[in-house]
Amino acid sequence: MVFSDVATISSYNGIPTLMFRIRNLRRNQILEGQIILSLLRREVSYEGQEMYRFHNLRLLRSQTPIFALTWTVMHPIDRSSPLYGMTAQEFMNMQGEAIATMTGLDETFSQTIHARHSYLPQEIFWNHRFVDIFSTRPDGRRVVNYTNFNDVIPVDLEERIPESLVGSTELDRPSS
Repeated sequence: MVFSDVATISSYNGIPTLMFRIRNLRRNQILEGQIILSLLRREVSYEGQEMYRFHNLRLLRSQTPIFALTWTVMHPIDRSSPLYGMTAQEFMNMQGEAIATMTGLDETFSQTIHARHSYLPQEIFWNHRFVDIFSTRPDGRRVVNYTNFNDVIPVDLEERIPESLVGSTELDRPSS
């Protein structure tokens, strides 16, 4: 398994969404693939005690019956997210990381496989999106080009997540 080198935060269906890619390098499929994404960050209690705590990040899709090629993992930053209301600068200053763990069953060997990766705040690009790696041949077949697997590009100005809207109710619902 290979995770993308970076993650992004950009709008998806009108909601800021944390995204990263994972790729299956095996020549076979992974059955019952599951991914868990957690945020580990430093927090201070009311009493002033500092500690690192894990927060589970809800995913749009956390499992797949068959994982053959690639998967873009997405965490919507809505009211239930511990990232809700953070500005890009607050996110960069956050002392923590996003940790992804993937498990599944190798269909050839019937063994459970495990993979993990983490993203530090400086490895998560706000107002960027991944370059498309899918194309269609003239005969209609879909093709995956892994050359751009890690590449991101800035989103258009009209698609950017304005700092003034992060955490507002306008981002809590999909655009119509």
